[in-house]
Amino acid sequence: MALLVALGFLGMLRPGKIVKLTVEDLSVTWIDGHPALFVRITLPKMRRPAACREHVRIDDVDLIRGVLKFTEGLKPQALLFLGSQLDFTATFRKLVVKLGVPYGQGAGLTPASLRAGGATFWYHRTDSTEFVRFRGQWSNMRMLEIYIQEVAASSFLTGLDSDTQSRVASFALAAPWLMAHYG
Repeated sequence: MALLVALGFLGMLRPGKIVKLTVEDLSVTWIDGHPALFVRITLPKMRRPAACREHVRIDDVDLIRGVLKFTEGLKPQALLFLGSQLDFTATFRKLVVKLGVPYGQGAGLTPASLRAGGATFWYHRTDSTEFVRFRGQWSNMRMLEIYIQEVAASSFLTGLDSDTQSRVASFALAAPWLMAHYG
């Protein structure tokens, strides 16, 4: 689940795309001596006015290691998540609640939060809406700006109590190790 959450967040993926990912949708290549993970998006939401197939690029080395370990020995058509979108949502909810984080539309997190949160993360890191627009496959810059403005304004993490912030930080620090060892 940590692997899927990281893919969704760093790749700014829609939840429906996360649960449909297969091993063959992931490919690792080397660019200027560094690994890059390309995630193929088949049947993108905006395929009529835009490209019929899209991809996202993820450069996080820990996530790439986790993907390689997790997919080792799996058939190309194997799904990364063995369940429905409802199963993914239920598992995500359990994870969020276990961490003590509110779940739900508005005041909490949902699987859709991964896309918006990822977009805000990348905007804060790069200060480039164009970088985020391309990597997140937004065809409309205005929609991306709304995502970033709303999520950035919420200051979600800072609104949590200190014990919850500590649990989230511990989980975040452990995630790369967990992915590398357990895929």
